[in-house]
Amino acid sequence: MNSNRPVPDQVSEHDVPVHFYPVFCPRSHALLRITSTTTDAASVQPHTNPIELDENLLGAVHEELDMSEKFETIVVIKDLTNGLDGVKDAVGEHKSLMGFRKSEALKDGSVINMLPGFHPVLKVTPGAKALHIPASWESHTLLALNKERVVSVVCGGKDLGKSSFSKYLLNRLLTKYKQVAYIETDLGQSEFTPSGLLSLHYIQHPVMGPSYAHQQLEPARSFFLGATSPRSNPEYYLACISELIRHYRYHQSEEDEDWVPLVVNTQGWISGVGYELLMSQIREIGPTDIFAMRHPTVELKNLPLCFPMDVLAATEEVLLSTAKPELHYLDSYLREPGVMVLGDAFNAFKIRDLTMASYFHQVEMGEEGYLMPQWEFRKHMVDRVPWVVDWRAHLNAIWMTFEEVKLEDLFFALNGSVVAIVRAIDPNRHALLLLTPLPAETLEKASCIIKGELQLPVWSLLDDKLEKGGGVAQVPWKQVPYVDPNTSEGVGNKVLKVRRNLLHKMRRIKE
Repeated sequence: MNSNRPVPDQVSEHDVPVHFYPVFCPRSHALLRITSTTTDAASVQPHTNPIELDENLLGAVHEELDMSEKFETIVVIKDLTNGLDGVKDAVGEHKSLMGFRKSEALKDGSVINMLPGFHPVLKVTPGAKALHIPASWESHTLLALNKERVVSVVCGGKDLGKSSFSKYLLNRLLTKYKQVAYIETDLGQSEFTPSGLLSLHYIQHPVMGPSYAHQQLEPARSFFLGATSPRSNPEYYLACISELIRHYRYHQSEEDEDWVPLVVNTQGWISGVGYELLMSQIREIGPTDIFAMRHPTVELKNLPLCFPMDVLAATEEVLLSTAKPELHYLDSYLREPGVMVLGDAFNAFKIRDLTMASYFHQVEMGEEGYLMPQWEFRKHMVDRVPWVVDWRAHLNAIWMTFEEVKLEDLFFALNGSVVAIVRAIDPNRHALLLLTPLPAETLEKASCIIKGELQLPVWSLLDDKLEKGGGVAQVPWKQVPYVDPNTSEGVGNKVLKVRRNLLHKMRRIKE
């Protein structure tokens, strides 16, 4: 992150405004590097909430440092007390997200405890993994940045770094453009929303952290599929993506100075129907650049050898008005075999759980919430006052995306599900009791409820004692709805999974 501001030769007589951005390096992900680099333009643009650095602090910096020497960079760090590490109080499974535990911290000076939440790692430390940017990422991103207009698609198999590269590309594009459009089509690992949503966001500030650290930005357009994969409803999945693309194009400016580049992150399902879905997306998007993640040794993780020819065939219909897309193959990060890192304790399911908890426990949404994020995990979902919605006056429809439900069973299907969260239903008042972090002005625009196949996390049904108490909110376990502390056994102990993807491929994917 570079402000493109030169180091002053003398102490300023006035306070200096500094634009801070939140940076998160939790145990679940690779740690960010702090390096001094030269750039032609600032990678950090001013925002509307700068903080004034006191002139006395600047004077202390000049006294401490020998300013006769030339310094490349001064790193200004501010404590970010936000409550994110308190997620362990709500979810219960993770003891700590930030920093090293006492049993892991070394006493040889490799880890420095400076500010709360800031622990620089100066030496090779067991379990600590630094984020590595392969050379191919830098070189191919630079090729795209040299173009006047960029519409990009990031694709590849699972666990190859698509999400990491998408954020890297987004941050690099922000050094050239005022904002970047980001379309998320990976239902299982959504970046700016909980899982199960397809969304279009316009990003104006750097993104420095995992998905559960930036759930504050409301999408310009989004669709709830309610699943971590499009397998059960591929037609609806493609229809939603097409609508997101149309929305992006409709609001696009034709002026070069106001042009908004696009980054599309795709799913990791690249075989069979998944590959057909990917090609349909590329055909709809008409990208200028396609970034394909590639594993050097495991061919099953890579796109098929026919991918370049299929891309050409898929885009030939739009080549009359656009140039042929440039295909970039990118190296994925390889781990040394047998080396354990802190992030191994966090699989995709746990990251989705953390993202869901982060979304529902955030204090404020919007730009201010993103720049100064805050979470409140001590107050559990069962302790919160819900919104009361009269379905007769405010709802036009209730949709089920994955199976048919009889009208008389509809309330049972909705109650206790992830929609906002439908906490309860009061038939006498014709009221739905909803829990959501969305502001009132956004909630007032809602006219329907969509129920997907995502299941409500168990932690969202518990109080501060989690599963260790004698019940929930002073209600004994036998009287608590939807929750049974005993292990389920026998027929009917698991959720029925309806599969609609057993039809012939050509009947499912309509060209």
